[in-house]
This record gives sequence, C-alpha cells and structure tokens, in this order.
Amino acid sequence: MSELSGHLSRVQDIIARTRNFQVNEASDPKEFSRTIVEDVGALAEAVSELIKRSGV
Repeated sequence: MSELSGHLSRVQDIIARTRNFQVNEASDPKEFSRTIVEDVGALAEAVSELIKRSGV
C-alpha cells in the first residue's frame, strides 16, 4: 500500500500546485513544459497503479 500512498501524495502535490498556479509562473517556457511533462507522468503512473489494483 505504500506505493499507492506515494502516488497519492504526488497527486495531491500536483493538485495543490495547480490550484495555486499564477500566470507569471509560466514565464520560463522550458521549465514550465518540463514541470507539466513530469506532472502528467506522475498522474499516469498513479492511474496505472489504480487500474492494476482494480483488476481491470
């Protein structure tokens, strides 16, 4: 269950950063893109783990 907890913790962090996002944070396009790609990867890993656990 600790792996799932780790995923959920990362997802909660992404949610918090998304809710607190300020337009000027995207001023560095490369850094912004890197962060988005990392976040999408973390979300994909979490969804994948949930799918595995659901038995689908």
